[in-house]
Amino acid sequence: MNASGGGGRVMGFVRVALAALVVSACVGCATSPPVRAIRAARYYAAGTEALERGEPRKAIEALERAARLMPDASEIQNHLGLAYWADARSEDALRALSRAVELDCDNEAARINLERLQAARRVSPRSVSHGG
Repeated sequence: MNASGGGGRVMGFVRVALAALVVSACVGCATSPPVRAIRAARYYAAGTEALERGEPRKAIEALERAARLMPDASEIQNHLGLAYWADARSEDALRALSRAVELDCDNEAARINLERLQAARRVSPRSVSHGG
């Protein structure tokens, strides 16, 4: 898989979601945002695993759900872009990868993936299938 960040990023995202839950419980916040974060982390993990297994449509389904729950999560947008790219949906991939970089300019994996997709589209704009 392209510069996806790997399984360590998945676990990092899950840890952040769980930390958000603990913090909100301690300060008496509403449970909705942490619950959303945990659900998003689960969909993100499932989508990433499907992408790694070479199942882009399953990955897209899970990652789109994660993105609806956490629209400002750069890692989710990065993996969603990779899933779209693997499913030959380069316009959707371009949109998701651009969004990932916009959300976090330090997301090196998203930046590299965006550059690779843009280069591939310049070479063969109609036949870009995935970042292999």
